[in-house]
Amino acid sequence: MPNYYEKMKFEMELRGYSQHTKKHYLSHVRLLESYISKPLDQVSPEEIKQFLHHRIKQGISYSNIDLACNAFKVMFNSV
Repeated sequence: MPNYYEKMKFEMELRGYSQHTKKHYLSHVRLLESYISKPLDQVSPEEIKQFLHHRIKQGISYSNIDLACNAFKVMFNSV
């Protein structure tokens, strides 16, 4: 299985993201993978929406949801 986290770190370094942003983006991707319980390359857009809805229902702030969305854009559009 490819190491998506290393590829994502590499992509974020190319874009000049801060260490703080990289840490948070990777944590959101790990939470998604844990919630879905399957490899990232098998996650569908609908499953991402379900995960985000689940997080909203947990009381997570919309700014945190926005961070997750941006993390997923890097992961699924660039990696």
